[in-house]
Amino acid sequence: MGIFKKLKCKKQGHNWNGCKCVRCGEVRDEGHRFDIRGKNGHACIICRQKTEPHVWDGCKCKVCGAVEHVYDEDGFCIHCGQGKVVDRYPGKYTQLRRRVCSRCGKETPHLAEICDNPKDPNYGREYRSGCIPCDSAMYCPKCNSYVSVTVTRNEFDAAESILCNRCGTLLWPD
Repeated sequence: MGIFKKLKCKKQGHNWNGCKCVRCGEVRDEGHRFDIRGKNGHACIICRQKTEPHVWDGCKCKVCGAVEHVYDEDGFCIHCGQGKVVDRYPGKYTQLRRRVCSRCGKETPHLAEICDNPKDPNYGREYRSGCIPCDSAMYCPKCNSYVSVTVTRNEFDAAESILCNRCGTLLWPD
């Protein structure tokens, strides 16, 4: 930032890109573009000088759009009702969702497997969804939540074992 650039800005006016002059580098207190910086606040992506705390409206910051859910003991956000993601796999994840069960007719929590591969045409859609009370989704005490499981059979006597997909704990037989 040379003296000639400052003089040019004095004569012709600044060339603003948001909050910062492209020519001389001067910063003004308007035109900031905020991006998520962390749990304590956000920072301007142009000047990196202006930081502000998040302004929460439920679980979303009004300024930068950061999202932070607060879950109740059932695993649903107390502000927006979104279910907690309980498991992640390559290309999909398992999330709690509230649905009306086709078996019992009640609104119950469901474990939904959702496509998480942006290249897949089904991106964001559910592969399957199962009512926790009716489908008897397994509860893992180590993970402290309902989880998706893998059922394996012993090749010698065909005995079944059920393993938690998240932590690998043997859930059945105990």
